[in-house]
Amino acid sequence: MKISTCSARFKQLARLAVGFMCLAAIQSPVAGIAQRHLQHGVNVGRFLDGALQNDSYQCCKPEDIKLIQQMGFDHVRILIEPGRMFDFTQPAATEGDSLKALDKIVGECVRLQMGVILAIALDEDRFKDKLGKDAAFGTQFANFWRSFARHYSANEFPAKLIFFEVKNEPGLNEKDLSDAQWSTIQAELVAAIRGSAAKNTIIVTGAQNSDILGLLALPPLPVDGLVYVFHYYEPFSFTHQGEDWNDSYAKFLVHQHVKYPYVPESARAAADEVPELTQRLFALHDMEGANKNRIESDFYIVAEWAKLHRVTVICDEFGVIRPGPDPWDRAQWTHDIRILLEKYGFGWTFWDYSSDAFGLAHAPDQFDGSVVKALGMKVPSRIP
Repeated sequence: MKISTCSARFKQLARLAVGFMCLAAIQSPVAGIAQRHLQHGVNVGRFLDGALQNDSYQCCKPEDIKLIQQMGFDHVRILIEPGRMFDFTQPAATEGDSLKALDKIVGECVRLQMGVILAIALDEDRFKDKLGKDAAFGTQFANFWRSFARHYSANEFPAKLIFFEVKNEPGLNEKDLSDAQWSTIQAELVAAIRGSAAKNTIIVTGAQNSDILGLLALPPLPVDGLVYVFHYYEPFSFTHQGEDWNDSYAKFLVHQHVKYPYVPESARAAADEVPELTQRLFALHDMEGANKNRIESDFYIVAEWAKLHRVTVICDEFGVIRPGPDPWDRAQWTHDIRILLEKYGFGWTFWDYSSDAFGLAHAPDQFDGSVVKALGMKVPSRIP
């Protein structure tokens, strides 16, 4: 990078820092809001062009939201693919049928006094690899967020219930996006959101697909009104066994159940399905981490990071694929994750409500009761 470019970038970041310090003086602490509205939640699907893209059935009608609340959840999280709302020539989210459809879902949650995490996911092909490589796109994305945040900070959407998550899993579909790059980009996006929504809590995350290592590498931003988030799917060999959308050893773990907690004989049989020996070794080592002690070590480190930086942390994705694992193992892992998250004071959001791969609900009146109970929620006895 040229010296002149570096100098300009430094001045830009300096202006951001000054802005953040001024904002910090007027923002209130978020811990109380997070404790009231972000304790026990569930992801309800990916929203694209007017509908939630679920497999099992099309959540979420008002009766679905009511049922989610009756089960004991205090918030939902919606992954929002910008779709038609994002126009590269003038990114804005203030018009269109898609936004009106999203308003209905968010409005029903507000009516029931449930929290709503609105998380932007740039998984569409037209956004691939743009965030870390295309400066113009960074500006466009910030403009989109200004418009989107302005819309959902209007009077009908109380700030205490609406949470803006800057981006879902930075690094996903963004090759070579570094921790440092994402930290700078996220700071600019937070400034854009805060400029339109002075009172809402903003949810930020580290790179590396929002995993723990990405969080640990993230320098906290010098502004109040933020919650930090991580996702947890460890060990991947258990939670994603047999999945076919990711290029990893997990896709080969089909014919043998990967156990939780770890069972050596079962692990060896499952790993034998992985043809390449290096990947087989990675799979074996990963399966050895299928125990509660390993999970607690991970959460202990996150808690220490939160304590060090005096910030609020939540986990807004964790779950186990449904078709592959033994149902008892799936429920046991979910139980252990939930108990340990609560032990360390982390609010949580389960992945997810009604997808074929991970869902709690198979149909409007059919639920995976053992996992619902593992989450400490109530199994619905009837549809409201």
